[in-house]
Amino acid sequence: MSQNDRPLVGSIFERKPSAPASAPSTLNAIRSKTGFPTAQHRSKSVFARNRETEAQQQPVAASSRVTEPPVVKPSLRTQGWISSSKDPDDGDWRLQISEENERRVARMTEEERGEAQRDIEEKFGKNIGDVLRKVRMAREAKQLEKRAVERETTHSQADANNSVESSVSPAFTTGERLLGPPSPSPIISSASTQPSTPTRANRKLRFADVTPGDIHVYESAPPSPRRKPLALLPSSKDDIAVSLGQWNRATPKAESSSEPRLEVLTPDNDFPAASSSVVHDGFPERGTPEDIRRRFFPSLPTGDPSLAWIESTPLPDPAAPTLRFDLHGTPIPPTLSATLPTHLGLHHHAEGARAGYTLDDIFLLARSTVPAQRVVMLGVLAGVVRRVAGMWRGISDMSDGLEELRGREEEIRKRAVSAGAEAMNERGSVGPRAVELLWETLVGWDEELMNVDGVELQEDPPNEVSYSQAGEGTLKGDAISTLPLQFFLSQMAKMLGTADLPHLSLLQLLAVLQRLAMHSNTIADEIIDTPLLVANVLRVFILTPIPPSEYSPLPVPAAINLLTTLASASRVSASKLLDPADTLLRFLTSSPSSSPYQTPLAEALLVQTFRLYTTFARYGLYAHIATTAAEPLARLSSYILSSECHSRPLLTSYISLLGAWTTCASDPHQTTPPHEILWSQISGWGWIADVTTVARKLTPEPADFDTWAELWNTEAIWLEGARYNGMRGGASEREISLARLRLGFTGGTEKEVVLGAMSSLKRLLSEIPTGYDAGRDLAFYREILRSALVLSTVIRLWLACFAPDNNPLPEPPFQLPFSLLGTLAILTVTHPLLSEPAAIPHYIRPFLRPLVSFIVNYVWLSRRHPNTSSSLWVAQLSTAVMRCLPGDEDAARDMLDAIVDLIDERYLSEHGWGVSSEVWSRGGVHILKPFLAYGLAPTTDFEGEDASRVRVAPLFPTPRSLMLTTTQRLPSRGFTFMFARDWTLLPLDHVLHSGTSTVWQHLPTEWDASETDVTRATLMLARAVREAVVANGTPTFAMNRAEVTFSCMKVFMLEHGQAQGAPSTNGENREEVFRDATVGELMEALLRPCRLDASSNGLSTSTSSDAQDNLELVAARFLGTGTPFFQFYTDFVTLYDGISFGHQLFAELLLPPLAQRYAADYRKLLYDDTAHALGTVRTPVERVIGGSVGTFLWPAEHAQEVVGAQLSLLVGRRARVPVEGFVRWMAVHHVAANIWPDLREDATLTDERGRKLLQSLVNQGEHRIVREVTLYWQRREGNVVLPPVCFDLEPARRRSRLDWVKLWANGYLLDYMERSLEIGRI
Repeated sequence: MSQNDRPLVGSIFERKPSAPASAPSTLNAIRSKTGFPTAQHRSKSVFARNRETEAQQQPVAASSRVTEPPVVKPSLRTQGWISSSKDPDDGDWRLQISEENERRVARMTEEERGEAQRDIEEKFGKNIGDVLRKVRMAREAKQLEKRAVERETTHSQADANNSVESSVSPAFTTGERLLGPPSPSPIISSASTQPSTPTRANRKLRFADVTPGDIHVYESAPPSPRRKPLALLPSSKDDIAVSLGQWNRATPKAESSSEPRLEVLTPDNDFPAASSSVVHDGFPERGTPEDIRRRFFPSLPTGDPSLAWIESTPLPDPAAPTLRFDLHGTPIPPTLSATLPTHLGLHHHAEGARAGYTLDDIFLLARSTVPAQRVVMLGVLAGVVRRVAGMWRGISDMSDGLEELRGREEEIRKRAVSAGAEAMNERGSVGPRAVELLWETLVGWDEELMNVDGVELQEDPPNEVSYSQAGEGTLKGDAISTLPLQFFLSQMAKMLGTADLPHLSLLQLLAVLQRLAMHSNTIADEIIDTPLLVANVLRVFILTPIPPSEYSPLPVPAAINLLTTLASASRVSASKLLDPADTLLRFLTSSPSSSPYQTPLAEALLVQTFRLYTTFARYGLYAHIATTAAEPLARLSSYILSSECHSRPLLTSYISLLGAWTTCASDPHQTTPPHEILWSQISGWGWIADVTTVARKLTPEPADFDTWAELWNTEAIWLEGARYNGMRGGASEREISLARLRLGFTGGTEKEVVLGAMSSLKRLLSEIPTGYDAGRDLAFYREILRSALVLSTVIRLWLACFAPDNNPLPEPPFQLPFSLLGTLAILTVTHPLLSEPAAIPHYIRPFLRPLVSFIVNYVWLSRRHPNTSSSLWVAQLSTAVMRCLPGDEDAARDMLDAIVDLIDERYLSEHGWGVSSEVWSRGGVHILKPFLAYGLAPTTDFEGEDASRVRVAPLFPTPRSLMLTTTQRLPSRGFTFMFARDWTLLPLDHVLHSGTSTVWQHLPTEWDASETDVTRATLMLARAVREAVVANGTPTFAMNRAEVTFSCMKVFMLEHGQAQGAPSTNGENREEVFRDATVGELMEALLRPCRLDASSNGLSTSTSSDAQDNLELVAARFLGTGTPFFQFYTDFVTLYDGISFGHQLFAELLLPPLAQRYAADYRKLLYDDTAHALGTVRTPVERVIGGSVGTFLWPAEHAQEVVGAQLSLLVGRRARVPVEGFVRWMAVHHVAANIWPDLREDATLTDERGRKLLQSLVNQGEHRIVREVTLYWQRREGNVVLPPVCFDLEPARRRSRLDWVKLWANGYLLDYMERSLEIGRI
């Protein structure tokens, strides 16, 4: 121990008696008349009997008054303990030791003295000299005092027969020898019944020489809050104090000797290390586990497991977690964790030396069998999860001190969900605290998502198992997907059935159920199917007493919201909720002004009820409630339209419900069951008048954008339904609406709303120029949604004002800023936010749907514009089709039909090209409609199982979508655009997969086209659409080079697996499709813009290329993940070798994979494995398909097998005939680049390889081939040098190459190279 660690009070020892104890006194026995000791009655105290004895011995002294103060005399315990004539401290042993030490010091040299002094100072401190000086002064003063006391007490000691001599032990000083433990005290006589301990007079206590550094100040509170801390003042320089050393328990006396054991106490051995078990003189060192066992547990053997608690505390593990939490779940800094007191309740764990609980401690104690402890730990875990969730969301204040847990958020969430689910059914306080933990883990984790509708919140595919090296399986996916749902939901049903939880816990349980329902459609269906779960929700939260009493619970609107979420998951779930929904009629019987509930609660209940009815109506379900509750709805309508109602959500939900029921009435055959609501009924109820009345209550502020959008959408639905259900095609309805709309959009509030929405959408999109911004919150994207909804619905309303014959009107129905709308539509369709929807978080995807709806509606508006050409409209339709998302199937079908109807013989002639009349006689592009429409229904075939049709409800339902809709939520997986840029080639995919594609089973009976007819029509559609898109300024939506190339490859692959000469369906001999003249012309037209001569960088040496212009990436959409493009290309090359007969286009399609960006396997396949077929590939450089010829030249080929194959090809050992054109040029380039140092790019192309290649070339090649390779040169920047210029090397480089050859060649090779590289020599 260091000097500052010395204890304040040292060790205390009792002396062993120096003489045997005296025999008991016989005074009382002699004075007894009977010869027996006098009986001592216990009624008298010891002090009373002593006074009587003294009075008998000194009667005179007792009768006289004492005039002098009594002299305090030390009580003597044992006679002869200390001789009156000689003090033990004055013995000769001290003088002898002192003299011996002086002689030893005298014999020491100066170096030995200095070394000894340094050892003493290092061991006892530099102030040891002062301490010893003070000890000597204190000892001398004590000896003087003792002599004076002994002279005064000599007479008393001589007269006392039974007196017991007492001695004060010498001062306990550091470095002195002390006697061992004393012998037992003798039995004292009855006349001397005073305690055997020394009297206060001769007990002396000294303090150590304390410095401020010796005092330990503990900042924490004492272990018990009731115990007051003792404050010690630091010592001053004038104090004279001697350290008492450190306290040690007395060591048991050795059994083999009765002599006391002497021990020298020093600061270094006062407190031995706890881990030491060294035995001295047969005894273990004090304080060690073995010492404690011998003294307190002698009957237990060494190493007994029950004594593990006395073992030394192990050293802290460096790998152990340092992050600890308090009882609120707040991280405790490591520096503070070691100083906090124990009364805070933070030390009830294995490592009691540190305050706070690690995560493992918390999860362990959260399963404690002690309910109180479990409650506390579940609360701590809830606090931890709250902070971890804040860190996961990026809240800086919540992440302080949690850096150690970064990256483990989902793991902690899963463990917390498991702990809460395990404890949720416990009684007492454990259950509510477990529900709170579940709320924090499932709801509070991403609470902002609770207001997101229309999408599954599940991210990762569930039920995937990963196996570790130990073979242990762990369930992957998010925390909710790992729940044992069947058990969990059944427990929730029981807890809601008993309803013995606090009201807050019940609300939290309802929120947890809501979050589960929002997670996935599968979980929502399980909630519906769990027995009594929905029924208990209705009973606890909705079927409350009416009117409510002071203590009865009130209905909870969130419970109706849960039903809406469940209904939106699937049509099946919605059908199962129709009967429970009847209970909501209780909220329609009275208006909020006369409701038994407070107005805000009554309005909230109506809002949620209307939303549930709207959800049903989107499936065409439960529309009869409009007839059943017609009278209450009329009263509610009066309240909603009155000035008494100020709730915008109530107004918006009511208008939305009217629009949904109007859609059902537009075609009553689409409802389930049919004719649940009729057009005549809604006309009689006068809903359209209610809609027009609402407009007068709204303002142009953004807060009313949602209501404006629902208002205009409902009026558009009304006008569209009137076309087919009203008199004269709804002429009177249109006249009434147009009279009002023209006034409002000319200079009224409606105009301000449109201009405000346009300005808002343009500003918001400009703030995220790169697309999705994770730094923006949901409110930002919700504002985009509102603005786009306003523009989409106002355009739909504008289009609904046209008659069903689509005849042009003399003027627009009402005024709109058409040019500004067009500019904004172009900005929206090309914005990066809509470029990759799969990369956008799932909860943001619903906000994209209004943008797509705005684009689609604008395309239909553009057709009505007089300046829109047919080519422009085809480009707009094609662009809008490629922006359609799941749920836009109806809109996409209408646009595809419009494109197919527009591209006819007249359209082609207007654009300067055409096809044979045979194509039109076979149906033209109309034969493609079944194939294009078939791809509009996505499937859930993610796991290779039987696919089931899934139709997401459109953003605004249509009569056609009512019966087809299966869900109203976007899928969390497989979310992407329905059509890619090569959507026009979809029919060709079905032809290639004719053996497995089910579209052939759904073709119309009159459909009788052949493979050639489908191929012609497909290529014609692809060419027309691509040229229109490029010509009208949106080339990014046209098929790129790789997509066109792969599409043409698929035309040739139609012959793969076909028996040559097999008859066609009409019995005639079947001809290869690619040999059809029309097919060849269309493929030539498609490939023309993709060749080097059509590219602005075609002759550039640049190696950069578009990342999307990749055949492997494009082929993956068609082939899937299980078939690599290399396999497809291998079949393609084999097919060329078998049936091509040198077909020019076929040969051109072999060359794109030879670019250096692709793996060397492609080049090896062509140059090595099928080199015999390259003799027919005579494609010139300018007809090669590619963006830049530099991608084929650089970097130089590194693969030895490929270079060797190219050399063999040049010397004529591979091909049947000499290769020509582009293939020959590539072979010469890469062989030369591997030989000549001036063409090499890096050190991987060594001189050794170049020497061997040159020797093989000279030995095997013809003079013309050798000359081409020897004199070949090429640029690395700028434009490439084409043949024959690239075979004429300048003189300086010739000399350089010859010098290189002279370094290693000789004989014939050197002579040959000198002749070949000689200037002016051929």
